[in-house]
Amino acid sequence: MLVKDYIQEQPEMAAQMIRELPDTYAALLPASQPEAILLVGTGSSMNALMTALPVFRKTGAAVVLVSPQECLESLADMPTDKTLAIVVSQSGESIDTLHATEALLKRDTSVIVLTGNPDSPLAQTGAAVAAMPVADEQIGPKTKGYSATALALQILGHALTGHDLPDDTASVVSNMETFSLQSERWAINFAMRAAKADVLVVLGQKQHVGTASEGSLKIAEMSGLPSFGEETEEMSHGRFHGLTERSLVCFITAIDAEYDFACRMKAALKNFSIQAEIVDVRPSLQAAEEAGLKWPGKSSNTLLAPIIAALPFQYLAVHTALVKGIDPEKMRYPTMGKYLKIKVGTAA
Repeated sequence: MLVKDYIQEQPEMAAQMIRELPDTYAALLPASQPEAILLVGTGSSMNALMTALPVFRKTGAAVVLVSPQECLESLADMPTDKTLAIVVSQSGESIDTLHATEALLKRDTSVIVLTGNPDSPLAQTGAAVAAMPVADEQIGPKTKGYSATALALQILGHALTGHDLPDDTASVVSNMETFSLQSERWAINFAMRAAKADVLVVLGQKQHVGTASEGSLKIAEMSGLPSFGEETEEMSHGRFHGLTERSLVCFITAIDAEYDFACRMKAALKNFSIQAEIVDVRPSLQAAEEAGLKWPGKSSNTLLAPIIAALPFQYLAVHTALVKGIDPEKMRYPTMGKYLKIKVGTAA
């Protein structure tokens, strides 16, 4: 399959997950409410966890987000009693994630592993397994798997809070089909500019700091274009000075205050010939015409927000790669993972 195929399957995947997973995931939770929640992941899994931080914080538990290596290094300082660890790896084969899970289980920590591969080494550790109905993508860059992970975490978070999923979820899924088509058209038009950039920056706030990180990751790994994600306000404190007339900035805006701030930043950057685009996912049809891309719905449903906002950047990664003559499925350096040795069984 092509990356585009995986991207286009996401609305249907989201509908299936919302139908099938809430009760299954609720049954995996510990009998008593955890006092601390430890979230562990890296790469796209870390980005998905960042988008889910708000819902886990609503549980009232102390929430800690760590990479697998950081988890291993700080185990001695982590309480085991009344702590729930949620460990995420779509493939279930990330070496450090596997080691962190094994170490947590040895300390008798309650662990749920979230994976798209129920036969993976991670799923065989003895931890409770929250399986996602998405097989490990048989290509390098993960898109559908990221979105499945982000949504699965939202479902788990809602189960921990004891709240039902938002009532308008079904209508939001239907709007995703329209937004997906719009996103690809936007990406095709924007890709020619992106391919000529010296760097592309994706900016977001709150939940969408994770989306910005994931969007920039996809652009970098598929197209080879230097790209990074950052929190919007943080970027405004000096980091714009690292950009040039060949640089591109994309703002993700989810509420009016974020949109107004992005418009102010965009106007300021214009004085220095730095180009900027706005990906507007506010629950409103009243967005200004200058917005580069607008969410065609009125819902502020945060359950699906990480998927919705990631779609334009997944498509942009694909089409920027194609413009540059790079196969997005193989990425710029197809064999790099073997040399990095980050998954079980890989070797240079």
